[in-house]
Amino acid sequence: MAEEGLSIELPPAQSAPTSDTVEEIRPIESEEIEDEGPSSSELYHCRKHLYMLLLKAGDRGATFGELLKELGEDYSPDVVRRSLARLVRGGLVKKVGDMYVTAAAKAQGRIVTVEVEKVYPGFAAVLVDDKFRARLEPSTYNGPRELIKKGRRFRARATVTKLNGRTTLLVHDVIEVT
Repeated sequence: MAEEGLSIELPPAQSAPTSDTVEEIRPIESEEIEDEGPSSSELYHCRKHLYMLLLKAGDRGATFGELLKELGEDYSPDVVRRSLARLVRGGLVKKVGDMYVTAAAKAQGRIVTVEVEKVYPGFAAVLVDDKFRARLEPSTYNGPRELIKKGRRFRARATVTKLNGRTTLLVHDVIEVT
């Protein structure tokens, strides 16, 4: 086996910094820190408030200005704008002209009025159209969790069916909070 000439070039050795070469440490000025924008927590809570406001507005919807006015001084216009864009991108809200309205998921089922009578672990007992009681389970409910509290009323596109011998409400989409 022939030996080949192997040469490795190393970078020049650097000496350890001395007190003369080290920059003086100074506190960071507030102007030097760039604001990265709103926190994800702030955006999440703003989206939650906006979605509830749009559900309360129902079919008529609301403009950006109305939503900003309704939220008050809690959120900056930039946070509201970003939150609305995220809701639109997620398919929960549609922008029609300059109005924002909640998006109806499917034309499945019929529109019913739902009143939550009692919440149990794993399901809720609801009154449908002030006529009969039904069971509402988490797996059959597509809507905001904040509505599943005793005494809350809302309109929803839903289907009434029998599951395991019990009258069950399948909520496809929440339309309006009453």
